[in-house]
Amino acid sequence: FSLRLKVACCGKSMCIGCMVQNMDECPFCEEDLQQFNSDTEGILKRLLHRIHHSSDDQDKIQALNMLASSYDTGESDLTQDSKMAHQLWMEAVELGGSKDAHYNLSQSYSEYHEERGVEKDDKKELYHLEEAAMLGDAAARCELGKYEAARGNWDRAKKHWMLSAAAGCEGCMERIKRGKKKGAVSNDEYKKTLRAHRKSLNLTRSAQRDAARERLNLKVGPGGVGKM
Repeated sequence: FSLRLKVACCGKSMCIGCMVQNMDECPFCEEDLQQFNSDTEGILKRLLHRIHHSSDDQDKIQALNMLASSYDTGESDLTQDSKMAHQLWMEAVELGGSKDAHYNLSQSYSEYHEERGVEKDDKKELYHLEEAAMLGDAAARCELGKYEAARGNWDRAKKHWMLSAAAGCEGCMERIKRGKKKGAVSNDEYKKTLRAHRKSLNLTRSAQRDAARERLNLKVGPGGVGKM
């Protein structure tokens, strides 16, 4: 799973280890991060400028995703507005492939449909989960496994969980382990998935990242890093 976070000043991403080592100044645009992060109005202006004036669609998508998340949670002094967040994620998807936007839209059509002002729709939920998974979103892959398991499609669920576990998902690795005990996962499938799982975790480990996770109180989850 990705251990990268986006900086609001320029939209670039860096691993959490590098971010903690560069808490004072952005290594990309040299913005004073301490001053910038305290200026919520400035953050919003920068995001809106990128959305309306950037010539790079990927930069627009990043800005749309960041602004949508702020509206969805009420961060950056914004009044929480999940309906607005949903519309911004729709805009991000229309601009091109955005795994974050697709994943969040899948949630719009399932457990968060009331807050985001849309009808619950299993087909749209599945569509956005599949799109996010194809773009490399491990959380979406994990959710696809749950979706299929809830409908009795164990073989399809197992394949999704094996892929997610191979990408480093602890929860999916546990599911595969339980499946082996029940005889639903072969010994070869289990060993292959476990090797890939361990390799994925080792690739994301470093002294700097471990120190950053401890300092920022972060844990690794299906979609990357998040608060404990």
